[in-house]
Amino acid sequence: PQVLSTGVLASATGAGAAAYVTREHCARDAASVVASKHPRRGVFDSTGPVALTHAQIDLALGRASGRTILAKQADVAEVEAALRAEDAINRTKERK
Repeated sequence: PQVLSTGVLASATGAGAAAYVTREHCARDAASVVASKHPRRGVFDSTGPVALTHAQIDLALGRASGRTILAKQADVAEVEAALRAEDAINRTKERK
C-alpha cells in the first residue's frame, strides 16, 4: 500500500474512530448465523472488536513495518485523489 512506500497515512476522519472488521471476521459471523439451530431474520451488524483512531492505526502500522508512519489530516478531495492514484498504479501493475 501507498502508506508503506510514503510513510504517510492520509485521512479525512479527523479525531473519529472506527471499528474496522476483516473479511474473515464477517465470514465467521455469517457462518454462525447460517449454522444456528434457531436462525433469526433481519439485519446483522458485524464490527471490529475495538474502535481505532488513525493515530492508533499509524502506531500499529509503524510497529508492524518497522517504519515511522505519520498521520496527515486531509480533506475528502485529497483522500479521494490519493486512492484513485493508488488504484491506477495497482491496475497498471496487474496488466504487466
